[in-house]
Amino acid sequence: MRRLGILTGGGDAPGMNAALKAFVYRALERSCSVVGIYDGWEGLMGDAVPDVVALERHRVRLWDREAGSNLGCTRTNPVRCVRGDKRVDASQEILRNIERLGLDALAVVGGRDTLGAVAKLAAMGAPVVGIPKSVDLEIGLTDYAIGFDSALRTCADVVAGSRTSAGSRKWVQVVEVVGRRAGHLALWGGLAGGAQMILIPEHPFSLEQVYRQLDARLRPEPTRGERTPRYATIVVSEGARPEGMTEVLVDAEPDEYGAARLGGVGALLAERLRADTDVDARAVALGHPLRGGAPTALDRVMAHRLASAAVDACLDRAFGTMTSAQGTLPRGRITRVSIEEALAAPCCVDVERDYDAARYFAQRRV
Repeated sequence: MRRLGILTGGGDAPGMNAALKAFVYRALERSCSVVGIYDGWEGLMGDAVPDVVALERHRVRLWDREAGSNLGCTRTNPVRCVRGDKRVDASQEILRNIERLGLDALAVVGGRDTLGAVAKLAAMGAPVVGIPKSVDLEIGLTDYAIGFDSALRTCADVVAGSRTSAGSRKWVQVVEVVGRRAGHLALWGGLAGGAQMILIPEHPFSLEQVYRQLDARLRPEPTRGERTPRYATIVVSEGARPEGMTEVLVDAEPDEYGAARLGGVGALLAERLRADTDVDARAVALGHPLRGGAPTALDRVMAHRLASAAVDACLDRAFGTMTSAQGTLPRGRITRVSIEEALAAPCCVDVERDYDAARYFAQRRV
């Protein structure tokens, strides 16, 4: 019987557990056994034999309803991990432990950074395949990544909820959301939540234009029978930046994978609004809560399809590839793509097609 392993890496996301369940069910259908590796890449590092758990149907049957990862996940970079005051390459430890566990193949659920490690390990001969997961939807060559729809739901709910408070208190509410350098979550979450303005990384924004649009909303030309709006809601992606300025960082030191620690542009915008205009502005940043909550139906279905296809990729020895969604429901299909090619460029908002740069909003023209 062939033995497969699976781990979850990077940040948690709704749908990860659904992917684990689907992987186990498909593997059992194909007469394979499955072990789960705890805490991402950390679970395969070190000299001791890794602590794993046998994943059987009875163990995972209810996992599809749960958020997060029941195996745990970390942002540890196996190629550049921290040991004391040094950074070391633990790739050989991972290769050795894959062999120790007797794994014929390893599937890894993760985003751009985790998948980058998969590609490097595959180039070294590791029997690894990827399953795309990202609340930012920034992975190339796939139309979907596990976690996005659930995060979008939460984002839209918070934006919609903030409108009532802003309207009651007569202020401008700035909602900052994650996304790195891709504005999908801000753009579609802002549209669904009823925001008046959406600022994305793909198009630097003018503070003066923001001020003008707010002024036009809060002080419109008087029209008989219409009341002046009392508030406005602005959704801004963490990677968005004002024209002539660099990205706003919460820490100058990059993370484990060398990625910039973005965050704070929402607070900066609210501060500038209070200083440069006569409106009251408040900011809230949506970070980890976007990763919580039960997965949506779309996330459960796409996790099922992407993870099930990963079993077949493992058994076909298609190492160094990831499963990829070409479309979603009801007509989408699942294929395999090279991870290296998928990571060559992030999947960003198509500004010309989907963004109205004149209004800082989703494009209404079809």
